[in-house]
Amino acid sequence: MERREYFRVRAYARFWLSVVTEEELDEARVRVVARHSTIGFLPGSVEESRLSPAQRITIDLLKQIALTLDRIDRRYDERNVRVTTEARWCTDSAIDITISGSGFSTEIDMDIPEGTWLEIELDMLDSGIPRIPALARVVGRHEENGSNVTAIAFEEIHRDDLERIIQLTIRNQRQSLREVRREQSL
Repeated sequence: MERREYFRVRAYARFWLSVVTEEELDEARVRVVARHSTIGFLPGSVEESRLSPAQRITIDLLKQIALTLDRIDRRYDERNVRVTTEARWCTDSAIDITISGSGFSTEIDMDIPEGTWLEIELDMLDSGIPRIPALARVVGRHEENGSNVTAIAFEEIHRDDLERIIQLTIRNQRQSLREVRREQSL
């Protein structure tokens, strides 16, 4: 892996997680691959350098509409699935997370031991990243500012999703560096 994946940034995300037993691991892998978002145009399918500004705006708008419809479909599906409260946890609204290409950490109101496998789905649409399904593992728990924080490492995640997370961290890091330079120049 490239070094850039370890930059961590704060973001807001809605997500759900489900504890996966060793026996369920293969089925969880299949579900993660099946839930990978294919929204948008395939790279190279549209020659963007030849598009007018109006055409680019139209394509961006169509992508946003597709993402919104996908999000509505997922919420409908989530409402119609029976869930056992012991093995599953989800957020109703976006919460604060610290994320990098290797995983994320956040406060979770569920006692999950280290080494536990999780099937997760992150929704960081506010950061420009739609749903990200992944198979992950709990790698640590610690107390931070009076809260119990759980560290989760991605074990299996689609390459495109990983790249979107890395690009988010790079954008945020560049913005932070610009702000520091601006403050230093004053």
